[in-house]
Amino acid sequence: MYNERYFLLFDELNTFKEDLLNSFLEGLKGKVQVDTFFHHFSLGMFRKLILDNAGNYSKYIIMPSNVEGIEEIIDKLPSSDVYIIDQMRDSLKKYSGIYQDFINDIFNAMEASLETLEKYNHFILVFPGQKEPIDMVNGFVKFCETYKKKYSIIPEFKKHSFRKGQIFLIPNDRQLVETVEICKTKHLNIGEDIGIISYNETPLKKIGANGITTLSTDFSEMGKILSEMVLKGEKSQIINPSKLYLRNSL
Repeated sequence: MYNERYFLLFDELNTFKEDLLNSFLEGLKGKVQVDTFFHHFSLGMFRKLILDNAGNYSKYIIMPSNVEGIEEIIDKLPSSDVYIIDQMRDSLKKYSGIYQDFINDIFNAMEASLETLEKYNHFILVFPGQKEPIDMVNGFVKFCETYKKKYSIIPEFKKHSFRKGQIFLIPNDRQLVETVEICKTKHLNIGEDIGIISYNETPLKKIGANGITTLSTDFSEMGKILSEMVLKGEKSQIINPSKLYLRNSL
């Protein structure tokens, strides 16, 4: 019988968030019962899951993503029992948590790779905006304007013309696959004619298209630190750093 139960609310489950989940559960060492839920970027689902479970758990670990209007819902929970993970915003900074700093992660990674990026003359962020954090845009624009790079932000490829000298920052894996396929069709060499930086490390990106450069936080480390925080009842805010894994796509 468990003495404590944790409520864990994710947006969705994918390869890297599965790494976070598994690392978190491993760090708890079976001491706590964890019930995992998914809001699927729906405010209505978010509200229902929180309100239906308020008062039933000793800790509430929440991945807010970019869902708007969640603050008053989370306010229904005891603030000392709430932990925010992966995406933080100013309106949630009264809560403890561990999260990514998307603005500085993008800016610093691209700044550190300036010499490699010099061969590209048009920087493009593919940003559908449905699931991705807006701070990706802010970090990308900050870099491009600081270093006077020509840049565009596009939601998809329908009206986009692929040309030599373009480099893409791609948060969405479906659009990563689409980019690779289009480059093959147009006989554009990835890493020479076209540059690609994909967000979030997965094993397949190490070998796909001769190696895709990724910008990624360590989700396993995030899960490990999170487990330590909640077990000890630590009240702090921790930025989980990201790293550029440089491969042939640049």
